[in-house]
Amino acid sequence: MAPRPSERQRRTASTSTISLFILVICTVFYFAHAWLTWPTRHAARTAAHLQSDSGIEYTTTVSAATLTSPPPPSFPSPPPPSPPPVSREVPQVPTCQPASFKRHVEYDGVVVQAGGDGGVVAQSEVECCERCLDSKACNVWVWNMESGGEGACWLKFSEHPKRPSLRAEGAHVPWASGTLAKGFWDPGAPLPVVNTSLGHVLLRTSEGDIRLRLKEDWHLPSVNTVRRLAAPGLPPGSCRQCEFYRVEYGFLVQGVLRGVLPVNKETGCDPAPQCQPGPRVMQRGDVGWAGGGPGPDFFIYLGKRPADWLKRDHTVWAEVADDDSLALCDRIVSLPSHTPGGPNTMRFLQKRLEIEVVAT
Repeated sequence: MAPRPSERQRRTASTSTISLFILVICTVFYFAHAWLTWPTRHAARTAAHLQSDSGIEYTTTVSAATLTSPPPPSFPSPPPPSPPPVSREVPQVPTCQPASFKRHVEYDGVVVQAGGDGGVVAQSEVECCERCLDSKACNVWVWNMESGGEGACWLKFSEHPKRPSLRAEGAHVPWASGTLAKGFWDPGAPLPVVNTSLGHVLLRTSEGDIRLRLKEDWHLPSVNTVRRLAAPGLPPGSCRQCEFYRVEYGFLVQGVLRGVLPVNKETGCDPAPQCQPGPRVMQRGDVGWAGGGPGPDFFIYLGKRPADWLKRDHTVWAEVADDDSLALCDRIVSLPSHTPGGPNTMRFLQKRLEIEVVAT
C-alpha cells in the first residue's frame, strides 16, 4: 500500500496546478489578443512602409463592421503615347511619258507661248512636252505633226489639266497633245484664308517694288483674289504666271496675275444689269483688270490726265501707293520693247518681267 502524501506535498501540487492553469489562461489570452489586433497593426505597418517609400501619408480606419483598406499610392500618370506620324503622299514630279500623248487631238487652253514662226518650235512630241515642263506657266502642249523637224509647239495653260478641253479631234487633225499635272489648284482643296486686314501688297520685280493700296470698297472680290496671291504658306512658284509683258508710253504697263489659285471671275458688272465696273474714270496710278474682264490680265494706268475715253468700263481694285512706285512704272515702260505686229500695234517687252506678290 503506497504511503499517503504529506500535507506539504499536497500544498506544493496544488500550487503547481494553479500556476499551470494561469499560464494556460495567459497564453490563450495573448494569442487571442494578437489575433484580434492583427489587422490594425498590419495596416499601420503598411501605411508606414508606403509613407517611407513615397512620402504620401495614408489614414486607415478599422471598425468592428468594416475594415477600410489604404488607397493605392497616387503616382504621376505617364504621358500619353505620341500619335503616329501622319502619312503624307509625296506629290509625283510630272514627266513626259509618250504613252500618255494623244495623237490627232488638239487640246485647248490659255496660250502661254505661241508656236511656229517667231514662236516655239520642237523636233518631236517629247521635246514639245519638255518645253512645257520647263515653263512655269505651262501644263498643256500641242505639237504640229506635219511640220517635220520644225513643228510648231504651242504652250498653254488649263485650270483643269486632268480634264483638258478639246479644240479638235480626228484623223484629219494634225496635232499631237499632252498635259502635265502641275500649276493648278486641286478643286477639292480649301482656298487659303483671306487676310481681310491686308491693305497693301508689293509687286516685287527685278527692277524694284511697286507698292499698291488695295481698295476693297471699289471691288472686294478682286481685292481678295490679290490677297490670296500674297497669302503666306503657298508653295514656291504658286504665282506661276505673274509678270509684266506689255508697255505703252504715256498710257500703261500691263501684266498678268495668274497663280495656281482659281482666278477672279467677277467684275463690277456682276450681278447684271447693274453694270458700273469702275468706281470712277481711271486716273494716273489706278490699277484694274484689262479688257473690261475679270482678269487675270491687269494694267496700271500711267496717263497724266483721267482716261475719259475708257469711261468706266474696267473693274478697278487698287492704286499705286507712292511716287517712288509710280516712277518705277515709268522706268519699266522704258525697258527694251518691240511691236511684233508691225508699226502702230501693241508694244511688248522683249523680256517679260516676273512679278512676286508680297504682303506688306
